Amino acid sequence: MSKEITRPMHLLMPGYHINHVIDSDLDIYFKIDDAVRAIKNGNIFDILEERNNAFSGTLKDREKLEVLEEWRALVDTADSSRKFGIRESGYCLLMAYTLQLIQNRVVDS
Repeated sequence: MSKEITRPMHLLMPGYHINHVIDSDLDIYFKIDDAVRAIKNGNIFDILEERNNAFSGTLKDREKLEVLEEWRALVDTADSSRKFGIRESGYCLLMAYTLQLIQNRVVDS
């Protein structure tokens, strides 16, 4: 899938929502293993929307598919502890992945 669908600006709103959840301690029980499992199962956005209503509508369906595909690639290739310094929080992992996607788009453009 082409990275042209989801531009860097489209990734900002999900990133802001993830930061809000982290900063507010709204959901401290969403662990890294939960996030990885949901990414692999393909239901990460459903889970995010269930856990926090603010995620609804942040990305279009086709953008979700693109982001999911890229997050899956990161799950399969990146050591989150070594590359991003993330060991516990599922939301911190998603924030790191989102920042990586933004960086990829900026570097590729």
